This record gives sequence, structure tokens and C-alpha cells, in this order.
Amino acid sequence: MATSIQLQHKIKQVAEKALACAENTDLSADTRLKAVRAFETEIATLQRAADAAAADEKSAYRSQVAQLRFAGGTNPLQTTWYPGGGGSSNPTAELSGLAGGLAAKGFPPVRPPQLDLDLDAAREVYDAVSRRKSLRVEIATKAGGIDDTTSIAPSTIPDFRLPPVPFRREPTRILDRLPTAATSAGQVEWFSAVGTSAAAPVAEGQLKPVSAMTVTANLSKATKIAHMSVVNEEVLQDFPAFAGFLGQDMKNGLIAAENNEILNSLGTGASNWPGLLNTTGILVRAKAAETYNHEVLDEAVGDLRSGASFADPDAVVMHPLTWRLIRREKDLQGRPIVDPAPAEAGANTILGLPVVETTQMPVGTALVGAFSESVMVYLRMGIIIETSNQHLDLFQRNQVAMIAEERLILTVPRPAGLCKVTGLV
Repeated sequence: MATSIQLQHKIKQVAEKALACAENTDLSADTRLKAVRAFETEIATLQRAADAAAADEKSAYRSQVAQLRFAGGTNPLQTTWYPGGGGSSNPTAELSGLAGGLAAKGFPPVRPPQLDLDLDAAREVYDAVSRRKSLRVEIATKAGGIDDTTSIAPSTIPDFRLPPVPFRREPTRILDRLPTAATSAGQVEWFSAVGTSAAAPVAEGQLKPVSAMTVTANLSKATKIAHMSVVNEEVLQDFPAFAGFLGQDMKNGLIAAENNEILNSLGTGASNWPGLLNTTGILVRAKAAETYNHEVLDEAVGDLRSGASFADPDAVVMHPLTWRLIRREKDLQGRPIVDPAPAEAGANTILGLPVVETTQMPVGTALVGAFSESVMVYLRMGIIIETSNQHLDLFQRNQVAMIAEERLILTVPRPAGLCKVTGLV
């Protein structure tokens, strides 16, 4: 027996023959008219057969889907359900708990929505079940079914409000202060150079002095920073704003880990490069006999300017508590040394350099640096946030996993352009 699809294809073929016959000028008008009418009769017969086949297929699909879905038990979609009554059709069955309370208030019996699928939807369901594919079907209430018309007083519905921002995390992003470039590779080869200049006056006819420069090739791999959170689908359905709320917090948490990696990484384990504080070749200045903290910071600026890199620093990074200690320093007359006018716009500077505060810096330590000319960060993958229920048993539990991740490579071509200051109190 031909299927509805085969019959529709046959109808198309007959229609094409009828059109070709009607356009054939080699035939007389009467001959063409008779042939077209014969084709029309054949098309009508085929259409009736296709409609009948489609009806039979729909019935067969629904029967097979029901057997696959409800094999071994009664189809609950064909059972009238009453509060507390299970699958019984007896509305006077014993009621208890919430069901009993609803019945006592005169709420009518209800039953689940009926699965009323058209032919196309039935085919999709059958195909999904047969091939074990994912499919989401919206089930509408079947005409003639029993609807629950219970009304709920608005005063009993909770008014859920989310805070205007997620709970706070470290707001500073160190990467915003560093030069960056995109890369399509998982590792980057970069170069650092050191050397001395032997340039000097040369007498006529004499050999010129030779300057030496050593260029070192370095290979750094991208480090992935990531985390995941799981949330119930019901939460996302009931509170659409929560997805944005959670996504923002995931991003903030990733940035906090990124700060720690850029500053403090040891370059071991999953970390593929050392952080700025642990990079070989940076300058180090420890507070010793200096009376005030700003003095040792000023010495660090001098170290950078007169050192191998001849660098002019552009920022100072320190912990907020360290910065507060320095701002409260006073001279022997009780006058603020660093910040005589805290309310002015330039109050968050020291020695003319902007202070970058982050809790990822150790307390008592500062990093003075010419970051714009000493550091380069290559972004293999910027921050992305993805959601999926295809993990372990999340689909079965109606849960969604949200992942935030990035991949980046920190390089320090001029380590002598950075100076770590320790012992600040």
C-alpha cells in the first residue's frame, strides 16, 4: 500500500504531465482538453487516496508513540484524575492533604492536558523516539477536556525581586591595564632581548667597538581559566532575569581568578606561565631603613628609570588595605604625606602614578611598572558564557549547566620594566 508521501509524489508527477499536455501545441485543442480532464480525474482519485493514507498513518503513529511512552501500564492521558484520587474515575474517593483541602473548598476535579498531536508533530515524536533524538513538544489542552478554572488571589502570589547587581566580587580587572592582542594559536613564540652598547668615539682608521645583544626566544602556552554552575530549569522559566544575574556573576568570578593568575601564578600545574610577581628578571625593592612607605615606592621608580630598561612607570598595583595604610601616613606635625586632599580628583595617585587596587595582590606588597611597554597578553579565547543540559544526568533532572571560560597567554618581554616592592606597613 502506497504511503501518503508516495501518493503526493505521484500527484505531482501527474500534474506535471497535465501541464506538459496543455502546453503541447502539436495536439489539437480538443485532444488537449480531453487529456487534461483525464489527468484531473486521476489527480482527484490520488488525492482522496493520499488523504486516507495520511489519516491511517496519523493513527498508526499515535498508537506507536503511546506504546513506546506508556508501555506496560495505563496511559495516564486517557484517565480522568481527581485531587487525591490517583487514576481512579471515582470523584468521591478519599481525599487527604492538599488535595483534600482543595476539594473541601469546592475546586473541581482536574486531569492532565491531553496529548493532541497533528500528523507532522506525531511524525516528529515517532522519529525522535525511534532515533533517540532530543525533542521538545508543547502539549496543549485537548478540546472537550476538563480544565481547571481555579482562580488564585493575587495576594497569595509571592513577589520575587532580584537585587540590582549580583553579590559583589573584586571589581578591578588587571587585564584592562595591560596591552592585549588576539591570537589563533594555542601557544605563542615571543622574544626578549638584553645587551650592552659599546658605542664610543673612534679614531680615524681604527676598529669600531662591537656592541653585544642577546635575543632569547620564549614559547608560552595558553592557560584556560573556567568554572561552572548548575541551575534548575524551573528557576530559569519562573525568573527569566536570573539567567542574566547568574551569567554576570560567573563573569565576575572568572575575572577574579584571571587577576590572581596574572599576578600570582607560579606557572605550574594547569598554569602555563608565571604571573607578574613571579616572573624571572623583574626588579625587587624591599623596605629597609626608610621611614615612610612612599619613600621606598619612590626608590622603586628610580630603580626602573635608571635600570636596564630605562622605564618610566605608568601605574602602581597594590592591595586596598596597603593603599589605605599609605594614605594615612603623617609627618611629625601630623600632616598627611601622600594625600593632603583626599576629596580631590587626583587623590587615588601616588608619586603622580595611578594606583590600581585589587585584593589579589598580597597585603604589604606593591608592583610598580611600565606595564604598557613591558607586558603583552595574547587572547586565544575571550570570556565566553555557554549553557547546556547535555552533561551527566542534567537532562533527566531538568537542570542546566552554565560555563564561563577564557584562554590567554601572559608574556613579559621586558621584565626589568617591573619592580616588586615588599615590606610595606
